[in-house]
Amino acid sequence: MELDEAEEILALAASAHSGVKVEFLTKPEHIEVFAFIRPISKRSLKLCVELYTVLYKDGLPVQSCSQRCATPLDALKQLSSIALPYSDSVGVVAPHFYKKLENMFVASGYDTCEAAFARVREEVQ
Repeated sequence: MELDEAEEILALAASAHSGVKVEFLTKPEHIEVFAFIRPISKRSLKLCVELYTVLYKDGLPVQSCSQRCATPLDALKQLSSIALPYSDSVGVVAPHFYKKLENMFVASGYDTCEAAFARVREEVQ
């Protein structure tokens, strides 16, 4: 792996942990959605996409919820249904954002596995 690839993977993994705002082709009114890549549980290396939705009224947040999706494709389907009631047309996710979400998912997998391997190496030594 080249240095540029490693830096890109680390940057994607960092943004996956801190969350990114979902980009729609037609921005739905009254909601914002953020995506995070998280382990399914504390004892698992398996990842999921967590979608955090904030509903606004008069410019102020009034309600929020989160949902977990097993894959980026599942998240894409869920995002369309989340945005549909709040947009004039289908709240389709921007294609470049979906690709970014997939890359974050893969990068987080590398990052999670590397952390697990490091923990095992420490315990063995």
